[in-house]
Parts: sequence; structure tokens; C-alpha cells
Amino acid sequence: MTNKWMATLCLGAAAAFASAAIAQTAITCPAPALLDTDNDGFDDAQEAVGIAVGPSQTAAINVPADPARKDVFIVVAMASNSLVQQIFGTTPFNPFTPVTYSGSGVNVTFNGLVPLGVNAHMLSDANTSPERVVDACGISTQKAIRIAESTDPNGAILGNCQWGTPNDLDGCVVYSQRIKSFIDTTCPANTPDERTLMFKAYITQSFLHEMGHSLGGLASQYNSRTGGYHYKSGSGYVMDQSISYSAKGGRCTWSISSIWNQTTDAQSVRLK
Repeated sequence: MTNKWMATLCLGAAAAFASAAIAQTAITCPAPALLDTDNDGFDDAQEAVGIAVGPSQTAAINVPADPARKDVFIVVAMASNSLVQQIFGTTPFNPFTPVTYSGSGVNVTFNGLVPLGVNAHMLSDANTSPERVVDACGISTQKAIRIAESTDPNGAILGNCQWGTPNDLDGCVVYSQRIKSFIDTTCPANTPDERTLMFKAYITQSFLHEMGHSLGGLASQYNSRTGGYHYKSGSGYVMDQSISYSAKGGRCTWSISSIWNQTTDAQSVRLK
């Protein structure tokens, strides 16, 4: 039997240094070039020397950026009792680095936001202002996307996010315990290791999918039949409305897509 597992129920609508220590020395801020060649919200001058990222100039780290390629900063906020980090163990969870999950029941390779022509920089809450402003020098008012893990077990929604740009409303969430519970109850004939691999693949896809809604509004067009800004299930894209799986005798096989729609997604990225 083939079923559709709802990846999200959204009305609209994600080089990492999450564990890096905040430097306690003042960053030298460049003179603005008053140019933003790649239209990502950051001045070319600060991208050329690195963006000072932090809550203040005296508590910032310098992050290399590219004036010719869009840079987006994403706060990945793990729950205090993070199920995701427990399952990933000593390896810090980072949905934006290349990774392959291959085994019984799942086979997928992720490559973050690279296919969209976007450099993703992963932050923690300590790396930005309370308003999610990235630049400690005050040259740019560009904000980071914030996506949080929730371990709330109650409810049917597995993830949701506001639709728009990083500068719009906050509110991306992925419900890790609900995802794990669904896998465990639907796929009891798979081994614990197999179910762990399924969870890792699904969580990675969920963070990419939800965060995609805040990259200017992927998918590019609203469709009420797909629950909003999604492609129809089975299209094979990250922004599909749902993920497909088959279950027989309690053994599951997942069809988890990591592919961005190169016809529309890359052209639809808008960061400010």
C-alpha cells in the first residue's frame, strides 16, 4: 500500500559555525560600497572582507561571504531537550552540508542550498540580535531565517513556516518527536537502525523544506490544491506538499526527494 505522509501543513511557507565561539574582540567594519551585486541584502564591501555576525561589534565573528553569490544566514535552534541532536549524537546537526542516507527503506543525497545558488551559513541564537539582524556593524539590516525544533508530541502538523523572505515574519518549526513517532509506529518491522536512518533523512528534508518557504516564497506559485506554496505530491522536489512512502507488513520504504526544481526554484529565490 502506498500512502502520502504530509510533510507540512503550511499556509505559506530552513560553511557552518553553529558551535563556533563568539570572539570578544572588536571587528573592523568596512566603509559601505553602497552596492549589493547579488541582491541578498548585504553590502558588497562587507561581503568582500567578511560579514561581522553577532549581537554587537565587540561580540562578533567574521564570516566569509561572496559579493557575486547570494548569502543567507539561518538560525537553527535546537530544542533544550533536542531529539534531533540525541539521534545525530556527537555530530552537530547541519541540514546544509552534503550528506547521503542510504540503507534499507531510504536512499537520498542532500546538497543543502547549493543547487539554488545560495551560500547557507548556519547560526545559533547567540550569533544574532533578538530581532534576527545579522550584521553587527550596522551596515545592513538583513535578517536571518530562524527555524526551530519542537519536541511537542501532540498534533498532526509535522512542520510549518511563514511564507516570504528572511526579513518577514519569524516562525519556522519542525516537530521532531511527531516525525519519530510516526516512523516508529508505521514501520515497526524495520530495525531500530533503519528507522534512525529514516528519521535522519526525513528531518534533514524537513528543515530544508520549511526554510525554503522563507527564501522568497518557494514554491513560486500558490496552489490551494497542494496546501499553499507547494508542488503536488510525487513531483519529486523538496517543496512537494508531502513525502511518499510504502508500507508492507510493517516495513517501510520512503521516497524522500532532495531535488530543487531548477526550472522555477533558483529563479524564485528572493532574500530581501
